[in-house]
Amino acid sequence: MLGKIVTSFFSALLFISIVTLAFNIQPVKSTWTGTVYIRADGSVDPSDAPIITVDNVTYTLTGRIASNANGIVVERDQILLDGANQMISGKKPTSQEESTCREG
Repeated sequence: MLGKIVTSFFSALLFISIVTLAFNIQPVKSTWTGTVYIRADGSVDPSDAPIITVDNVTYTLTGRIASNANGIVVERDQILLDGANQMISGKKPTSQEESTCREG
C-alpha cells in the first residue's frame, strides 16, 4: 500500500515536471516606441527610454526601440553606445533623409 502511494506521488511529480518544461512560457519583451535623445549634458530624454548610463560616457540599451523618426539622437561627444543584443527598428530613410549618422 505504501509503495503504491510513493509510486503515485513520484509519477505525479514527474508528470508535473514534464508539463512545466513543455510549456515554459516566458514574458514577451515589449518594444519602446519613440525618439531617444542623449543630451549634451549626458542625460537621457525621455527618462523612461530603455537606455541606462552610470558615467555619462557608456550608454547601454536595456530594451528594444522602434521609431518612425530619428530613433536615437546623440548630442554628446565622446560616448560609447552598447547595443547589448537589443534591436533598434524604424522606417527606411528616403534619399533626402539622413540615414544613420551625421557629424557635427
